[in-house]
Amino acid sequence: RESVVSRTLRRTGIVEGEPYSRARMLDAQQQLYELALFRRVELLPMPGQERHVDRGIVVALEEGMHKSYLVGVGWNETDRARVTLGWYHLNLFGGAHAFSIETQLSSVEQRYQIGIREPRLPRIDLPAYFVVYQTYEEFATYAQRRRGLWIDVGDRNKLPFRSWWRYEYQLVQPDNPPPLGEQEEQEARISSLTPTLEWDYRDNPLTPSRGTYSQVSLEYAFPLFQADAEFLKLQARTTLYGEIANGRGAVGVRLGAIEPLGSDTGEPANAQVPIATRFFAGSASTHRAFAWDSLGIPGQTINDDGEAVGGNALVLINAEYVRKLSGLFSAHLFVDAGNVWESPAKVRASDIRWGAGLGVSYDTPAGPIRLEYGWKLDRESDESSGQLWLSFGIPF
Repeated sequence: RESVVSRTLRRTGIVEGEPYSRARMLDAQQQLYELALFRRVELLPMPGQERHVDRGIVVALEEGMHKSYLVGVGWNETDRARVTLGWYHLNLFGGAHAFSIETQLSSVEQRYQIGIREPRLPRIDLPAYFVVYQTYEEFATYAQRRRGLWIDVGDRNKLPFRSWWRYEYQLVQPDNPPPLGEQEEQEARISSLTPTLEWDYRDNPLTPSRGTYSQVSLEYAFPLFQADAEFLKLQARTTLYGEIANGRGAVGVRLGAIEPLGSDTGEPANAQVPIATRFFAGSASTHRAFAWDSLGIPGQTINDDGEAVGGNALVLINAEYVRKLSGLFSAHLFVDAGNVWESPAKVRASDIRWGAGLGVSYDTPAGPIRLEYGWKLDRESDESSGQLWLSFGIPF
């Protein structure tokens, strides 16, 4: 609809009677492209009016495809086979409202969701997303069913700094969770608000070779709409990428802490929050020397049966060196360190578990395909020597 274009022009300051500004025209062109509706956008002064006091502007638009389909097939060490299907309409009712239906199916996850994206909310001038979903997820020691909705407000494409707010309400039903607390098998209702800040200075988000990426978020779960979980969850991470010794390197740090709120039940700190919100580690993207979600401390985040139950504190440190072999193939060396604790008060440097490994990768336009093996450097007598991973994308 013409009102979509007019609203974008007004938002960027292109209004009748205002001074002519090339910067505003470029801003309007960028925002019209961001609607993802047009294959061509041009804003030009009206020809033949060069000597007039007042000049008109020609807005030339060529519409693109508004409907699209997604079919994806893949495999990795965790999901095994995965199929992704989606249908999208980017211009619902002619108002630039994007509507989507998506499903992801694998041996460990079945996810179905319906979403609506609003390019710019009135008055606050920010994009917004609304999603309703239902999932069934299998983890290393338990499974769970989740259904709920979330609303995001914020511009996730802005560089280098971006921020957004998310409100989420979800019902979580654990399926045969490892024993820890009395409430472990009960359905949890979680109503939470999460502000997130990101600083992205990477030269390429898919295969970065230079720059930094940092993120910090604080989730507050509170009793609203009969929600029964109440906690604060802080997550922070930063990664430095750079070229070194005829290759490229990366060093990353991830920290997490959860503080239960409300009355103290006398149970361990991690038993006072739903298992779906706790931290787990051990995977191709966290600690590559440990099997999926198996990293932890016996008596705190590993129960008497040897099952990981998750914790309220997380520390991960990763370092990697990548060097080209031939063509699109690369070799890399890495060191991973970290652990998961019952609570932030119990974090000890002596509990850090160390691993090191090597691997090869094949670069694709969407990121590297990686085959890696990580060895435990402080292996216990009852543990395996390490873990083999086949994964996609950058690990941290």
